[in-house]
Amino acid sequence: MRPGYRPLHAAHMTTTTDLALIALDPTTGKRRLGTYGEIVLGGAALKDLLLAGRLSVAGEGKKALVSVADPTPTGIAHLDAALARLTSRTKPLKSRDAVTRLGRKLPITTYEALVADGLVEAHPTTVLGLFPSPRYVALPQARRDELVAGVRAVLLGERAPDERLGTLGALLGAGRQVKLVVPKERRKEAEKRAKTLADGDWASEAVRAAVKASEDAMMIAVLAATTTAGAGAAS
Repeated sequence: MRPGYRPLHAAHMTTTTDLALIALDPTTGKRRLGTYGEIVLGGAALKDLLLAGRLSVAGEGKKALVSVADPTPTGIAHLDAALARLTSRTKPLKSRDAVTRLGRKLPITTYEALVADGLVEAHPTTVLGLFPSPRYVALPQARRDELVAGVRAVLLGERAPDERLGTLGALLGAGRQVKLVVPKERRKEAEKRAKTLADGDWASEAVRAAVKASEDAMMIAVLAATTTAGAGAAS
């Protein structure tokens, strides 16, 4: 068993499903992942798959490269769909490209997973009467409010991070999604704290290394997407 390897089980929430749950608007049922939704969930999937021993990362920052270490399915549908997008690659990918590939269609499959696990209820709706745009309601057993409150407390320094909440706080910061859990007047404070979470001692070295790799990859991918969008708008 490789160092840091952690088996995954369908009955357990992943970081990917946690972030999708946090992103649900409790009033409208809309998914608030925004422009960087695929990148955010792709980064979470990278973390989940690194800890599961399916992916590995060599190098740091912009020089980090992601490889498939073990193509064996995890048994978790949304992660296996993401992993399959990398298994055909014969060469390592830049971390930002890995996050982008992992995130393709991941918002759809992740919410499907939450519905299948009985944590979220789907309500089919359409946009303009033509395009499917389901709304989702988090069921009590998902304990969404408790999760949001815990991450908020970590980001505001009111609670010590643990493995689950520290990971979520760090990745929300990397994906520019702190706004999902923290009020506007305290976002700068929360964003600053999010940047330091991966360096803390709230989790094992393997977990913190996976979070740091995912955090770096997400920030690079978000910056690249922002730059591309800006260039397109200017042309």
